[in-house]
Amino acid sequence: RCQAAIAELTERLRAAQPDIVLVFGTDKGELFPMDAMPALAVYWGDAIRNIPRYALSPPDPSFAAAAWAYGEAGDIPVHAPLARHVIENLTQREFDVMQCRSLTEGQGIGHAFGFVVKRIMSLAPVPIVPIMINTRFPPNALTASRCFGLGKAITHALMTWGGEERVAVVASGGLSHFVVAEEWDWALLKGAQAKDATALTSLPEARFH
Repeated sequence: RCQAAIAELTERLRAAQPDIVLVFGTDKGELFPMDAMPALAVYWGDAIRNIPRYALSPPDPSFAAAAWAYGEAGDIPVHAPLARHVIENLTQREFDVMQCRSLTEGQGIGHAFGFVVKRIMSLAPVPIVPIMINTRFPPNALTASRCFGLGKAITHALMTWGGEERVAVVASGGLSHFVVAEEWDWALLKGAQAKDATALTSLPEARFH
């Protein structure tokens, strides 16, 4: 059922024929080190490198079995003008956003983005706008309420974008895993289906980390 749903997402994105795909995802110590983790970051270079952990030299054996999830090694095109517009809009709306436009040797974007490019975009060369959110590592992980406000701010940025490109938004992430909390998952899903801002922003923060 999960694989069928991913296939459906792929077909829906293909049918929408976007010119740009804005991707929300978290970084799990892949691009940013754990001791310098921004709460929010937007990359606005012309391309961003993807270095799947199974492709490292020497390879990381713990990720070898999950090679399918991390995409292909290489550069992913980025739509720099829209990314910069997003950064400027977020700053105007009082979000403290880290901006970055180049990587040092050995740095690469996280698997939350490589997965979307490989599985949902089917490696199509559509430029992305990567928005990285710290949702896991305290003490500066964004709260649910702040993430909800971020979504509204990004909506404003897209509505004020002067280009004629078709922009799709992919919110990469997941529900409970490792230890499944079905009641918690259903609360999130029902809140999203009902567009219930109160339900989505009042969930206990301790359950997110």
